[in-house]
Amino acid sequence: MDKMPFLAVLLQSFPESILLFSLGCAVWGMKLNFKKIIPAAAISALVSWGIRALPFPFGVHSLIGLILLTILYLFIFKMPAIEAVVATFFSLGSLCTIEVIAQPLINIVFNIDKFSEYWNSTYLRIVAFIPVLVLMTLLLLIMKKFDFNIKKFIKGELRGIKKHDI
Repeated sequence: MDKMPFLAVLLQSFPESILLFSLGCAVWGMKLNFKKIIPAAAISALVSWGIRALPFPFGVHSLIGLILLTILYLFIFKMPAIEAVVATFFSLGSLCTIEVIAQPLINIVFNIDKFSEYWNSTYLRIVAFIPVLVLMTLLLLIMKKFDFNIKKFIKGELRGIKKHDI
């Protein structure tokens, strides 16, 4: 059970959800349509906030979030089921990887010994998320700049990579 302050939902969870949906669309080479991304991110952030407030064991909100992201990709972005599942796992996998990379540095900068210290401070929840936000945005920009997506990768059409090199 996590009583996430609404300010953290607005300044951490919502931007994170925007990036998750943006990465999921980018991995399939879709144009980023913020008329779909913003509402999907709002739904995701608000549902996550509600789930975290319920007396579920830690981690249940992640499983529900995984299912919710897939459903939102299916219905808001009209992705076929396999694309929705891949988009979900790619975006969440990217988030987890970036958090694992950034977390030790964040812990040093903020002198954090235990993860629970984040949960008890709205300020830390928001400020400590900034490096993750920057790295996720950087990943998205690189993917868009080099037009990296699964469809082109499978066809061997990535910039600078010839089909026989794959």
